[in-house]
Amino acid sequence: MGLLILQCLYSSPMLVPLLSWRMMELTFEFGFCEDTISGLVFVSHALSQYSDSVLFAARICRIAESLISGNICEHSLRAKLTIMSTAKALIEPFQITVDHCLIGYNSAKIEGDVDNAMMCGLLYCTAYFFSIPDLKGLQQYMIKCFEQMAKHKRMNVLYSLMSYFDAVTALIGNEGSRSIDASIEMKTNKELYQTSVHIQSTFLLHHVII
Repeated sequence: MGLLILQCLYSSPMLVPLLSWRMMELTFEFGFCEDTISGLVFVSHALSQYSDSVLFAARICRIAESLISGNICEHSLRAKLTIMSTAKALIEPFQITVDHCLIGYNSAKIEGDVDNAMMCGLLYCTAYFFSIPDLKGLQQYMIKCFEQMAKHKRMNVLYSLMSYFDAVTALIGNEGSRSIDASIEMKTNKELYQTSVHIQSTFLLHHVII
């Protein structure tokens, strides 16, 4: 179920609360396992995104984080569950969220987990955008992420990151965008919106609207 809920995050986000609750039910019935930690993280994420229970979400997030620390699968869990940053960002300084995303990215690289490394890269750029006023540095980092995402053909996160890149470019100009690889087809926010509707990606639509 841990793999299923990760895929739902991209394709059917509204299923995440239901699946995370089911993971908790299975834990109560059969006992603790690795998916229990995933369930806690996604319960926290769902509460932070779809309810007003921010403090409750943060408490669950802290429980999950304590279970990850020192776990035999710590790097794998940190790579897969960086999404907990969505709950952390609501109660902690954004700089802490940036560091958390970077730790997740490094863990994903250690594990050779390309999908979650790309996701951590997207979350890192998102948190960086809201917390650190170095937009030129962020713009260059985004370009490096574009190359990695395009290389591994992770188009959903690539297009999502483009929406933030467009926002950064609108603020500081497009001088830095000249170094983007010509093979990467850049899209405007309007084109990204049309793409999200065409491929029915609520994940991409969420980032475009933000």
